[in-house]
This record gives sequence, structure tokens and C-alpha cells, in this order.
Amino acid sequence: MLNLQKFIFFTIRQVAARTTESGDKVRILSFDQASTMGWAVIDDGETLIDYGTIKFKKHYSVDAQPKYNLDFMAWCKRCLDMKSFVFSKIEEFEPDLVVFEGIQDNRNHDTHSKLAGLLAILSSAMEEKQIEYIIYRISNWKTDSGIPLMIMSESGRKVKSKRDFQKAESKRLAKELFNVDVSEDEADAIMMNYAAHKTYVRL
Repeated sequence: MLNLQKFIFFTIRQVAARTTESGDKVRILSFDQASTMGWAVIDDGETLIDYGTIKFKKHYSVDAQPKYNLDFMAWCKRCLDMKSFVFSKIEEFEPDLVVFEGIQDNRNHDTHSKLAGLLAILSSAMEEKQIEYIIYRISNWKTDSGIPLMIMSESGRKVKSKRDFQKAESKRLAKELFNVDVSEDEADAIMMNYAAHKTYVRL
């Protein structure tokens, strides 16, 4: 049975059943979405079809009216560029499932608001076009892919692993599993994709 706590929201036709009955490959397209976006396409959790990173340029604005949040409005224009890119990859690779990374609490309110807005725009677009997708909680996809969130300290106590360690582990696992040397954003997209195959498709 699917553990719904791992996903914020999901919609999907019965991919797992179709795989078992017909033998078709299951293709997942994943995005580590932000202004610098990593993405990956994997078939059956085993064959890395393609991956990459793209940086989206800023839409600059002069905030001459402090009562208006023109910076966020400029970010929304940037989000439209990101949405167009996501749809271009969906059209190119025709995935069975699209995976977006969830957002985590961020002390920087401005950053949190922007990432939340981007995720809402992408999710709404998936709903509008009736494209199957999930939003994978960060802690869950990292655990499911084998990235340790807790490690033993020198004193023998379990402590939370640092972000740099987790990023390094993501790159190491991507190399170990798929024999590729990738950037941090690409590694996260690849390992989130791999985890989605393990925990969602192969039930």
C-alpha cells in the first residue's frame, strides 16, 4: 500500500498495474525546480535516458512603488519561463509520471514564497492539462534513495547530516547507480527520480 505521507499530492493512472500486465516501460520525468533547475528522465528506475540543468534569467524591474511587490511579480514572469520548459520536456519525453520536489521550511520568507509560488504554478498546470504527477517531500525522497539524513558523530551520537554531505551523497549515488558525473541539481533530480520508481511504481 502506498504511503501517502511521502507525497503532498498525487494523481496517476495505474502505472504499476500496466507495467505488470503489458511489460511496458515506465518512464518518469523529474524536476528539482528552482531558478537553476535540474531534471532527469529514467525508464524503470534503471536506464537514465537524459538529464540536464538549466538556469533561468531574471526579469528585472525597478520597484519605484514600495507598496507593490514588483520583485515577486518579476519572479512570476520567470516562473512562466520555467513552466514552458517543463512542458517542453513533457512533450519531448512523454513520461508516465512527472515528479516535482516539495519545498521545505526556509527562514528566508522571500525565498520560501517564491518557491511555493513556483510549485503552485507547476502543479496547477499539471492539473489543468490532466498530467499525472507527484510532489515528493524532500526528506522522503532522500531517505528512499539512500541518502542518510542521520549520521554518527565522532562522539558516537546520531546527528542530522549537513546539507553539503547530503549533496555529496546524491552525486556519489548517481555516479554509482548510473555512472555519470553530474552537478548537484542534476544529481538531486536523478536520485529523486530513482526513489520515485522504487517507492511509487514498484509496489
